[in-house]
Amino acid sequence: MLAGCEPSTPEAPNNPGMVEPKPANILFFPDEFHVGDETVNDFVRRAMADCASGDYQKFRLLWSTREEPLPRGEYDQGWQAVQEIRIRALQEVILAADPERGRKEDQTVYGLAADVSLDPAHRAGKKEPSREVVLMVVSEQGSWRLARPPKAMRDWIKQRATIKDEMKTDPKTSANGRERGVTP
Repeated sequence: MLAGCEPSTPEAPNNPGMVEPKPANILFFPDEFHVGDETVNDFVRRAMADCASGDYQKFRLLWSTREEPLPRGEYDQGWQAVQEIRIRALQEVILAADPERGRKEDQTVYGLAADVSLDPAHRAGKKEPSREVVLMVVSEQGSWRLARPPKAMRDWIKQRATIKDEMKTDPKTSANGRERGVTP
């Protein structure tokens, strides 16, 4: 035994430097929204957990190198208020080539819609306790990353999420679950 060495003791839970992760039961990613590519599903699960973890470095690493995520102060304020993250839509999308945006050819991405419920008693949740978040999942250097979707995709994925919600509650939808008035 070396002199001066003592067994380490865990930090006290009220230590402001210690980050206590959110429990896994606040993250909802129903099977009905899973896509055929399991690597995308795995990324979405990990991204949800990392967003709610309180670890800003993990959160930053989720983002495309072409994007600037929330500043640390905003992230620190928000993650503490998170009560629930619920995926409402995950849909494969083909983005057309756009050399001005660095896409020399069509690119497969995924539109992602989630509802984030915040504690209304927490500062970050007082103004808006429920937020709809729409993101894009893109492949970058062999890994999936988050990015901000173009406005047209953002509007489209929000509409898809709303239609899916209505299908769950509207008895007028057909028995095979197809969306009425939408051509496949």
